[in-house]
Amino acid sequence: MNSKQKKILKQLSIFLLYMIITLAISYKLTLLIETSVYSPEELVGINSSLGKNYLFYIFPGMAFIYLILAITGRFISSLLIGGSALFLLGYVNKTYVTERNEIISFSQITELKNISLLIQYLDIKLLIGFVLAIILAIIIFRKDFKFSYHYRVVSLIIAVVFFQMFNLKAYPLERVGWVHNPLKNIKSTGVIVNLLNTNMEVQEKVENYSKKNTKEIVSKYSVDAYNRDKEPHEKDNTVIILSESLIETTPFDKEDKLLPTIHSLAGLNGGKMRSTSIGGGTANIEFSVRTGISLDLLVDNTITPYHDFYVKKGLKNITADTNYTTKKIIHPYTLNLYNRKTVYENYQQTLNEDFVKIEPLRSNQPDYMLRISDEKFYNEIISELQETKEPQSIVSLSMQNHSPYSYKDSMNLTIDPIKVDVDEGIQKQFNLYQQLISDTDVATKKFIDKVSEMDTKVNTNILFFGDHGPSFSDKILTGDQSYETPYFIFSNGKKVNDSVLNTSPDFLFTKLLVSLNKKITPYQLLQKKLMEANISSINSHSVFKEGISTPIDNLSKKEQELVNDYIVINYDMVTGEQYSKGMFKLE
Repeated sequence: MNSKQKKILKQLSIFLLYMIITLAISYKLTLLIETSVYSPEELVGINSSLGKNYLFYIFPGMAFIYLILAITGRFISSLLIGGSALFLLGYVNKTYVTERNEIISFSQITELKNISLLIQYLDIKLLIGFVLAIILAIIIFRKDFKFSYHYRVVSLIIAVVFFQMFNLKAYPLERVGWVHNPLKNIKSTGVIVNLLNTNMEVQEKVENYSKKNTKEIVSKYSVDAYNRDKEPHEKDNTVIILSESLIETTPFDKEDKLLPTIHSLAGLNGGKMRSTSIGGGTANIEFSVRTGISLDLLVDNTITPYHDFYVKKGLKNITADTNYTTKKIIHPYTLNLYNRKTVYENYQQTLNEDFVKIEPLRSNQPDYMLRISDEKFYNEIISELQETKEPQSIVSLSMQNHSPYSYKDSMNLTIDPIKVDVDEGIQKQFNLYQQLISDTDVATKKFIDKVSEMDTKVNTNILFFGDHGPSFSDKILTGDQSYETPYFIFSNGKKVNDSVLNTSPDFLFTKLLVSLNKKITPYQLLQKKLMEANISSINSHSVFKEGISTPIDNLSKKEQELVNDYIVINYDMVTGEQYSKGMFKLE
């Protein structure tokens, strides 16, 4: 055997070894990624069911590593880089599921460049290990075994073939129904399938969309007559309170032990808001309430507006607090998630004064409370209202009731939890959750009492709502009940007249303005007309009318016109040319 043949045999032998190692690495790391959405209890026996599809699941991981090999041509370096990247994806995804009840999306992967976020989400030892692996790959790169050009071409072909084999089965996922439970859907299809099916479209294409048609719609909604005897809402304080993971409890709490104050306030001026997801999607709800843009019209729940189009489409100019001089954000958690830091900084540059309050201290709280208490959260709002005498807007997001609900028998719960027909593990989580929301209700009463006692030279108007229920909502509630959250409108110096009991996030702020007799924009006039028709949610093919899902074709001609106008204007603002942006300004 001559030297050339020996060299060919060596390359072939090492390449075959590389294939075996790649298969082993992809298998292990795919297992990490695919099981990241399961709780420890759910993992019992799950490996065997996943195993049936492992040839399918491991293709993307193997394709990725072979692609790195095709680019670098190096044996160990490509394995270190490819394996470390897949490990980071799996571990961060597991932490995302634990912290946010969501999987990481392509748009959110960009957050991983933020070192402070990585330190927060990754065990420091794992982070150091990841960095060392990359450094090692760089150091040994020159001395690493180098495959010939032919094997790099073969690696590229293998990468393309593996990805295409995966893609043949990972067909585009269809959105099922109105809303979805992200983790439930992901468990049925797989993490990687969902990740690679991230939709680049924002809203389903509207037929006959044009400048002429959009302008004709705009011309139909003049607010001159309606606003003539109204005052602008920026003469008062406006406080938006998004209460984390607060579900509507009446279906299982017949005696109203958990939320008596919130239900009392909602009974006066409020009702139920229909969320678009279970267990996650807080930033999307925040976006929808602040802008009035519909989440139900987006193509699916993998879209994160703050990431995907909020800044790019200039939607900062249509937020509820646009006309305020003093604007504040209060959120006692990291701003590195959902692109919030960029969103708020971008907002600040445009509107002079917008700041974020974060209180990291969790001292002097009950042992079962992992997050900042709602009592401290409310005290921060009171402090800001008292500190600034001029009218201001405060957008606030609580964290007390956020997952995980890691119940321990040693915890000192002060309530007698309601029992439901679920397994013991879910019941224990539910016990802790009930304690947390009961504490929210007590803190809310204290907060409303304090606001009621404040000086009414500048009135304070409050819009309070839950964003979604916990991830196990669909196990303790049935059907649409698992998506319902309470909301109420309160003012310490104005008469509130809220006549529609059920709504969706995009209509909430308009409900606040209409109930307080404030000026509204032409877009909000369109929303008002839809609410008067008892339409509370709209997607591309149906609406919720009087609490029942109804095909658009079954509506009256006038109702169809309103709904179609709404769909076109939303499309124009998030996907189109924004011919209707004037509708979002006071005339």
